[in-house]
Amino acid sequence: MNDNDRDDDENNNDLNDEPAVTKEIVDDEIDGVKETALVKCDTTAGQFTLSLIKSWAPIGYERAVELFEREFFDNSHFFRVIPNFLVQFGISYTDDKELQRFADSAIKDDPVIHPPIVFDEGVISFAGSGSNSRTSHIFIAYGPSSSLGTMPWETPIGEVVDGMDTLRRLYSGYGDGKPNGLGPEQYKIRSGGKSFMNDKYPKLDYFLHCETRRNEFIDGELITEKDDETNGELVMEDKIKIANVGLRRNAKKIAEGSTISGTTLTAVSMIVFAVGVIFVFKRRQKKATGKNS
Repeated sequence: MNDNDRDDDENNNDLNDEPAVTKEIVDDEIDGVKETALVKCDTTAGQFTLSLIKSWAPIGYERAVELFEREFFDNSHFFRVIPNFLVQFGISYTDDKELQRFADSAIKDDPVIHPPIVFDEGVISFAGSGSNSRTSHIFIAYGPSSSLGTMPWETPIGEVVDGMDTLRRLYSGYGDGKPNGLGPEQYKIRSGGKSFMNDKYPKLDYFLHCETRRNEFIDGELITEKDDETNGELVMEDKIKIANVGLRRNAKKIAEGSTISGTTLTAVSMIVFAVGVIFVFKRRQKKATGKNS
């Protein structure tokens, strides 16, 4: 999937370019310092929350987080909404020329981790048009797809942890961009800006504002919460969402790779562990509430 309107027909996608595979890096590693970013967005369709994960794609992670931190996506449209496939955004109406130059500058492809992150509902990636072509275009998968993740630039950078129902409510009546659908052509969005979109595509939803918090972990423990607007404080609900990302995906990997014999017990143990972590977080939240009341 690229930002020059690659055909959304999954049967017509080029599957010949195989990305290089490098050493194993997984999101649930607990050794050393790990960084994630929680991005909470208000849109005309409602709210949703993303968890961006640095270990999945360090180069793409840094670009995406900085764009969100600098409010690049605020007020921009979800210009490509294709049911059962993906939603795409990343053409800003900012007047900040330096920010626009930064967003337009291409970054290198990230090495593909092994085993690769499977594209499933809510998985996030940059779009591109060739090797080392990622700029500011991002898409979110609506579900499993054999055509996504086949290109070197389509390396997942995170996933939706809350509000997938909001993303499914985004207006999709225009379909893909022309000539594959009735949606806007990307060069016309850039040249015409928001007034063009409001005039020609008034039903399309758009971002209102996003808030971003970087979080660092060491040996699985949250050690820093970086957010200028809230003095670095995360509510307990957000901490649970951050913890659930690795636990949920790890449980899924075990469930998919386990057999009825030896590894079934391991899978059950991990699920019990995940439930226990959530229970501890909730107990801490109740205690904190009691102290502040």
